[in-house]
Amino acid sequence: MKKIFWLFLLVVLSGMAISQTTNPAEDQVSVLLTQLSAKEVNARRAAAEQLRTYGSDQRVVPALLKAVDDPSPFVQMAAIDSLGLIRNPAATTKLCEVLASNKNDQIRQSAAIALGYLGDKQSLSSLSKALNDPSDNVKFSAYNSLGHLGAAEAVPALASGLKSEDVRTRRAAISALERISSPTSLEYVRVALADNDEVVLAAAARMVGAFQDTESLPALKKLLDNPAKQVAISAAASLGRLKDGSGLAVAKKIIQEKDPNLRRQAADALGYIGGKESIAILRKVAGEDSDPGVQQAARISLSRLRVPAEEKTPSRGKK
Repeated sequence: MKKIFWLFLLVVLSGMAISQTTNPAEDQVSVLLTQLSAKEVNARRAAAEQLRTYGSDQRVVPALLKAVDDPSPFVQMAAIDSLGLIRNPAATTKLCEVLASNKNDQIRQSAAIALGYLGDKQSLSSLSKALNDPSDNVKFSAYNSLGHLGAAEAVPALASGLKSEDVRTRRAAISALERISSPTSLEYVRVALADNDEVVLAAAARMVGAFQDTESLPALKKLLDNPAKQVAISAAASLGRLKDGSGLAVAKKIIQEKDPNLRRQAADALGYIGGKESIAILRKVAGEDSDPGVQQAARISLSRLRVPAEEKTPSRGKK
């Protein structure tokens, strides 16, 4: 019996020792790294996708960088996507090379998107060049990634897109510039206030207001008459930020629109315009609007104006 007991104890202790020295995650990485060399494309692709879960393992990024040169474009894209999601800057150089030279549009697009996730400013030059890529998907992904990087150095390259005859390019350019929000873009944004597209105009109107650009006052006042409501309310809000209340009538009208998004923008604009009339409207909206988001926007605007959401009723003194 004693021998059986000691044998049993030895087995248990050996199992404990093995469990303490074996890391399941490391074992899984080893399996996936082996699978990355499998003959079947689907197996290699699956491995490249699953390895993103183990990005902290030092073996993963080098293996994925090697997989970027896999003969299958599906494996290449899976590896590129994983490198972007892991966000290790060690992948920047390789992905820039792919963006510049790979002949497959989808692979170049994957590289442009991944570089945006990486957020490494070393990719600015490559992404800026990709703004002229023959593929629209690659080009627009590059615009988006540059906006995500938020680097003022990208402003001149992005601003060149505002001159394009393609409205999609102008929209992509102004969107990226708005995300970067650098004062160096102001001279280009002023020109965009004369664009004929409502998305570009609305963004440009918001930006000059955020920059407190008094030189844009005349252009903003003209936009109050724009038939596109999002343009008019954006102009009204920016005028309010510039201490000009001439957008009040527009905000009062749009706060009654059926579209809750427009009402939210109007509530925001009233918070910049200020004054007794704006406060009265905001208090009513904060308590009565059917959309919680509009109510919240009204309360935020009232807070910005430093007034309570409800008017205090004077207490009556005791007789």
